[in-house]
Amino acid sequence: MRSWVAGLFVFVVACGDNEPASVRDAGPSVRNVRDGGPGAPLRVAWRRLEIAGPPPRGQPAIAVLGDRVVLFGGGGFRRGTFMRDTWIFEDDAWREVTTATTPPARTGGMMAANGGRLILWGGLGEDTSGLTVHTDTWAFDGASWSRVAATSAPQIRRGGAAIVGDTIVSYSGLDDDLARSTTTFVFEDDDWDARDVSPRPPGLRNSAMTTLDGFAYLHGGSSPAAIAAVWRWDGTQWDEAGAFATGRAYNALGALDGHLVTFGGVRSSTSTIAETDAWPGPIEVVGAEPPGDDDYAMVNRGDHVLMWGGNAGETWLLERAP
Repeated sequence: MRSWVAGLFVFVVACGDNEPASVRDAGPSVRNVRDGGPGAPLRVAWRRLEIAGPPPRGQPAIAVLGDRVVLFGGGGFRRGTFMRDTWIFEDDAWREVTTATTPPARTGGMMAANGGRLILWGGLGEDTSGLTVHTDTWAFDGASWSRVAATSAPQIRRGGAAIVGDTIVSYSGLDDDLARSTTTFVFEDDDWDARDVSPRPPGLRNSAMTTLDGFAYLHGGSSPAAIAAVWRWDGTQWDEAGAFATGRAYNALGALDGHLVTFGGVRSSTSTIAETDAWPGPIEVVGAEPPGDDDYAMVNRGDHVLMWGGNAGETWLLERAP
C-alpha cells in the first residue's frame, strides 16, 4: 500500500480564493439548476459568524448530534499533519473537547448519527509503518469516545455518508488500492453490511452526501471527471433522481427547505468554485457568498445549514432570505 504515496493526490487543486466576502459583489444572483425548467426560486443568504473555531484543515469528519455540531480530525498533506482533536459547536460558539480516549488522527474520515451518538469510521492516517487507511469504528456520545467492536468497517476515505431512518449509509471514496469504491455500506446494530446493489452511482472520490425527507442523497465527486448527477438511496436501492447544472468535486452538500444545496469544490484542477447551487432549483442568492474553496463541509440544522472550513477555517450559516 505504501508504494502509492507519491500518486495519492493526482487530482490536484489550487488554494481557495482568499478575497474577503465583504469586497465581493453583494447583489442577488439567480441560477436555474432545475432539471426540466425553472420554478419559484429558493431565496437564500449567507451569514458569516465572526467567531473563533477549529484551526483550518482539510476534510474533517463533521456531523450533528442533537442540537450540536461535532467536528473531528482532518488535516492531510496540504496541511502538513493529521489531526485528532474534537470540537463542538453550540450556542453560536466553538469549543474544543478534551477526552480520555481519542480515535487515531485521520483526514477524509466520515461521521454520522446513530442511536443518540455519532459513528466515526474510515479516513487516511499514519501508524508506525507509515500511511494507513483506517478500518476502525468509533462512537462519540457528546462527551467521550469509545471503540465500536464492528467486524468489517469500510476501508475507504474521502467518501460520503447520510442517515436513512435508524441506519447510516456510506458510498464512494477511495479504497485501500486507490480504486473508486462502488460498494454501498450500511451501519446498523453496531456493525457494517457491505451491499453490492444495482443500479448504483459510478465509482467516485471526493463526493458528498446528505439527508432530505428521509432519503439519502449523493452528489458531486470525480469519476474521474466531476459529475452533476444526484443519486437517492431509499434504504434498499439507489436511483438517479436528477442532476445539478454542472458537476463538481470536493463540494459541501446540505439540505434546506426541500432542496439540496451545494457550495464550493472544483470543476477542474485549476480553480475553486464560489457558487451556491440548489436542486431542484432555481436558487436566488442575496448578498455575498463565501470565498471559493475545496475544504468546506455542511451539516443540516433545522431552518438553516451550517458550513465550516475554507482556507481560513470560517463558520457560515445559509438561511432563507426575506
